[in-house]
Amino acid sequence: MKKAIILFVLLLLNIAAYAQNANAVAVYRTNGQVEYFVFSARPKITYQGDCLVMEANSKIVQYSLIGLKRIAFETIEVESDVLGDMDGDKKITATDLVIIITTIASGSYSEVADVNKDGIVNIADVVMVSNIILNEKGTEL
Repeated sequence: MKKAIILFVLLLLNIAAYAQNANAVAVYRTNGQVEYFVFSARPKITYQGDCLVMEANSKIVQYSLIGLKRIAFETIEVESDVLGDMDGDKKITATDLVIIITTIASGSYSEVADVNKDGIVNIADVVMVSNIILNEKGTEL
């Protein structure tokens, strides 16, 4: 019964997301934390086992339902189409690196931060952005 209710709620949220043209999912946890998952397009939300599955443009993020209080769709403007350019200034700089590290620490997801396009933001993306900074020193993109 609980799974059926969750599926129904997810269906309603998907409909709401399409109506609002939302591209982000805010996950509210029972401990008060909020995590954001930002995509370049509207995410499709499904339920698989004990996971919430968010998918957009072949990017799939799975999120445990344990400790989940509620989710909400939001519209967040993606500042740049350039992978790694988190602040939208058309340069890859130390500022972008700090924002990516903050994204990792918060458990959030951003397609712009996912430089290697593996569906997760992790140390591999930090290394890639660090190498860009060291090799190009913030050169215009």
